[in-house]
Amino acid sequence: MLRIIPSGGEDAAVVDAIVADEHEYMRVSFFGKHAEFVLDEVGIGDVLNIENAYLPRGTFVRGLRRLKVAHGSRITIEKGAEIRALRSWNPVHMTVLAIARPEKGKVCVAGVDRDGNWLRPQSIYLNEIENHKFRNLCVSRIYVDAWRGRRPRKEDRFLIHSEGTVRELDEHESFEFLEKIADKSVKSAFESGRTLGLIKAKRILRIHEKRLTSSKNDRDRDRNGNKDRDKNKIKDKIKIKIKNKIKNKTPGKTDEKTDEAGEKSHEIYIHMTFQDTSGSIYRKWPCRCAEFYKIWNEMREKHRWTYRWRMLRMLRKNIVYLAIGLTYTDYGTENLQFGAYPMIVGVHMLPSHVARSLKHAR
Repeated sequence: MLRIIPSGGEDAAVVDAIVADEHEYMRVSFFGKHAEFVLDEVGIGDVLNIENAYLPRGTFVRGLRRLKVAHGSRITIEKGAEIRALRSWNPVHMTVLAIARPEKGKVCVAGVDRDGNWLRPQSIYLNEIENHKFRNLCVSRIYVDAWRGRRPRKEDRFLIHSEGTVRELDEHESFEFLEKIADKSVKSAFESGRTLGLIKAKRILRIHEKRLTSSKNDRDRDRNGNKDRDKNKIKDKIKIKIKNKIKNKTPGKTDEKTDEAGEKSHEIYIHMTFQDTSGSIYRKWPCRCAEFYKIWNEMREKHRWTYRWRMLRMLRKNIVYLAIGLTYTDYGTENLQFGAYPMIVGVHMLPSHVARSLKHAR
């Protein structure tokens, strides 16, 4: 078994997993006692023997047929069995350039492979970020397939499995890598048909935050907070185990609120106005970079009255690269920049002395 992932439904006590042999993979749904068994006894990398599973006609999840393990099925762990999953697949080495804040348990991750192609692996969850499967400016070894979901973008891929971080770039490697793949401008990045790109900011002109109104938080909690109130005991038990195994448990003060259903709504949203190297100015782009919010919150706690000014000064003192992205481009709304809603998905700050030392070495 390669991954345990949350199921898409709220009404079934089910655990979904990606199970693979040496040649192929499949999404498998475990119901009832089998779901409990997977959560309690099965670990990533275990070899499973599944008997009497069935493949319902017309059952698909993200375009993939889903195997069901329910009443009448039997699963056991094969002790001592050695199967190298996906041996026939070619892994991708992706340098991660964007890890966004979680939205409803999912995390948007993007990066560049060895050939310079942008990738956006889909269906990544909080536990995979916590377990360091993906880290900014680090190389992750992943297995991906074509994305069969709705509204696919050019860079979208389905994440089958991540073996984790295999190498971390130091400051000099990071600078050379970012310089190499950076687009000439925001316009040149998106005019090529991509929905992801990297630009070097000539200057950060303004940065400000917006707070989500309490009334919207209240509406969200009223709408989502009591969905599982009337579920039976086994469903509640399994859902608690899923939350404990998959849900983000990062301690400390954050700018997030968690409702009873486990979904998160952010209180603070940061927006940037910046100038790219072509001289064009782009105003009030929302920032979703998780690491940048962490720095922002730490600065706010340390310097209560001057943190905005200090953050802007920090951005202007360092070399700043912005990973940029477009949301889906078929909203049917006119007068949108590049036909979609652009945003900043990764912020990379490097000290100016790194560039000077490299120039001196050359």
